[in-house]
Amino acid sequence: MKRRPCPLFAECGYEVSVSNRVVASLGVGPYVELKTSFWTKSGVVLASMTDFTINPRSGHVVVVHVRIDFCDTCDTFAIYPWQSFSLSTNGIVEIGQKSPARSKHVALSLNTDCLTKLCGCETIGDLLPSVWEVNGGGIICMVENDRGFVWR
Repeated sequence: MKRRPCPLFAECGYEVSVSNRVVASLGVGPYVELKTSFWTKSGVVLASMTDFTINPRSGHVVVVHVRIDFCDTCDTFAIYPWQSFSLSTNGIVEIGQKSPARSKHVALSLNTDCLTKLCGCETIGDLLPSVWEVNGGGIICMVENDRGFVWR
């Protein structure tokens, strides 16, 4: 765990990561990292961001970011990319602690099979299939939304 510099009474940042760096360096599988950063102020967690990163054998890095905001009124559910794309290797989902449980389940359903696949996962649709789907040569958002924002 890493702690970022933190002045007194300011926001403090922490980072926890797990990877298969040693296994990947031996050529046994693709590089995979699961990293969570979170920020606190006065002992209260404000937000967290989980990054699921894979560098499959195709050479491009695929990353899904999931941000959770912890405030009394945080009920956001936002997605990017929110429309069809030819190939997306980077996506973000943001939810608030007051979002419905179903929304949290959708946002946090990372495909953990990507951790052990020999060839790795190639798209954000592979990493977070509850949000994006691989359709032919492109990515389609599976969650009904209005320009990235999901309404209850």
